[in-house]
Amino acid sequence: MTQSPVLIAGAGIGGLSVALTLHQIGVPCVVFESVADIKPLGLGINIQPNAVRELYELGFGPESLDTIGLQTVCAPTPLQEAMAVVIGLPDSYYQWLQAFYASRRARMLGILDKHGFKYAVPEGAYYVMADFRHLGRGDDDMAFARWLIDEVGVATVPGSSFYASSAALGRGLVRFAFPKKDETLDAVEERFKKLPAGR
Repeated sequence: MTQSPVLIAGAGIGGLSVALTLHQIGVPCVVFESVADIKPLGLGINIQPNAVRELYELGFGPESLDTIGLQTVCAPTPLQEAMAVVIGLPDSYYQWLQAFYASRRARMLGILDKHGFKYAVPEGAYYVMADFRHLGRGDDDMAFARWLIDEVGVATVPGSSFYASSAALGRGLVRFAFPKKDETLDAVEERFKKLPAGR
């Protein structure tokens, strides 16, 4: 007797996971999907830790998930919904948005330049990783980030938090986000006057 295939509606992360599991245990299945090509949308998928563990059990590690565009971090649901709306906006919106971010980036990099921070100019991110070691505070990024909040009044993110494979790669670096209002960047510029002169 031939076993009828299990019918799976949708080739999303749930449908494909079920199909892979069924295939691994020898159960025939057919996946039905309404789109012609399965590809990443770039809007983010919320995958809980238990789902990630299941994907790892199915043989998908971080490298293979990256190759298909699946990330284990994502935009929260309200941002996904906003993206679904802005995808349909006219080109003029995106031209304005690009100019806005370029002006914010130029402003933040100018502030960092004035205080001797070294960085690579970001080409598409809304933040910049900056080297703070010239300030004579060592290379402990966690300690520097706390000091910057307590003594200068500017919050940043320690560089080591972005290097799961080796936190040492982020030592001496902090991340500054720049999509800020002029008043916020004015405050950063004013508060940075408290920084010691660079060496």
